[in-house]
Amino acid sequence: MNPTLVRWAHVTAAAVLLGGALLALAACRGRRAGPADRGGSLPMETGARFEWISWGAIGLAVMTGVGNLGAFGVHLQPATSRWGGFLLVKLTLLLFLLPLSLVRTLVVAKLRAAPETSRPSSTRSLLAALYAITLALILSITLLAAFLAHG
Repeated sequence: MNPTLVRWAHVTAAAVLLGGALLALAACRGRRAGPADRGGSLPMETGARFEWISWGAIGLAVMTGVGNLGAFGVHLQPATSRWGGFLLVKLTLLLFLLPLSLVRTLVVAKLRAAPETSRPSSTRSLLAALYAITLALILSITLLAAFLAHG
């Protein structure tokens, strides 16, 4: 497969994750409740859509990341180098992002399934916290990726 296409897919998946987490966080922090759409509020609907999209983007990013490591593995610097250390930090942050994403998806599904009137008043705060942590992890991973790619 074309290495440029693989890199493009990897960067696109990261951009979708970053932008989606930012949008989901903004929806949770909005002052007004959004329109009721199929029984849910704007944060619930935005969160539900992000969860579907994010798992696809995570899968694509992981597959293309593994592909990149496989294609360029012979030429990678060792883990004891500065570059290798940053790669280990990036992969470790990814290992935190995956279970967080699972928990976040389960919380969104549970809250979305409950009638809006029975949701705790802290729903927006909980979702905002989960999306803020998600955004911080994705942003950190992205910044590390930029360093790894450029120097």
